[in-house]
Amino acid sequence: MIVRKFKADDVKGIQGLVKYTLSESAYFIRDESFIKYYMGFPGVSEDGIFIAEADNQVVGFAVVSVVEENWGRVGVVVELQCKDSSSFSNLIQVIMEYCVSKDLDAIAVRPPPLASISTVLRGWLKAETRGVMLVKPISFLPLLRPLLLRDMVRKMIRGKTITLCIDDEAIKVTAEEIQVIGVDDLERDSIRISLSPQTLVGIMFNQLSPLFSWLNGRIRIKSVTNVPLALKLLNELKLSEFMYVTLADRI
Repeated sequence: MIVRKFKADDVKGIQGLVKYTLSESAYFIRDESFIKYYMGFPGVSEDGIFIAEADNQVVGFAVVSVVEENWGRVGVVVELQCKDSSSFSNLIQVIMEYCVSKDLDAIAVRPPPLASISTVLRGWLKAETRGVMLVKPISFLPLLRPLLLRDMVRKMIRGKTITLCIDDEAIKVTAEEIQVIGVDDLERDSIRISLSPQTLVGIMFNQLSPLFSWLNGRIRIKSVTNVPLALKLLNELKLSEFMYVTLADRI
């Protein structure tokens, strides 16, 4: 199997793929004009349209739109159709590489009803209450910077150094600057907050409580005396809103 860029003569293959993948549900018919509509969708460029091909047959199709949010740039997968788990896994891998190459901050996708999604999308977070949109940050610094630079937060941490340890990434935060540092450069007197990417995303999307996450061991804070300030800071790291994008067949 290969994943390649879209070609004009792929339209018939895409139509056959959609007829196969959506045969048991109500869906908008993907005629040629509908498929071309995706090609001109806001934020979509030619290099963001992908075809998974096996034995000269179209077995997967994906369209990625680059969306500018007030908190960062997101690669929104506005169309994703896959014949099987293998085509899905290969497309997701190429989509992630594409979003990294575009220096995007996160990826959002509505996964198809395949048995393998729990494995392929392990670590992604449900970003809608109905659970149809999954999101994965690519880099935390661009997402955290506008939140940490707010006046209220800077006053809160003035005179202190806080280090957010997110798996292998360490972000040093003071009232004056925010920067990624090496894990070997952690300062002894910094307030160290260690948590997983999934926990941080859950807090940022207002789906996890910092207090209960700390009580449950999802968050580790160096020194008990630092706990109140650390939890107060984490409570400020919440995005006020997430994007909404209309995807086909979401009725």
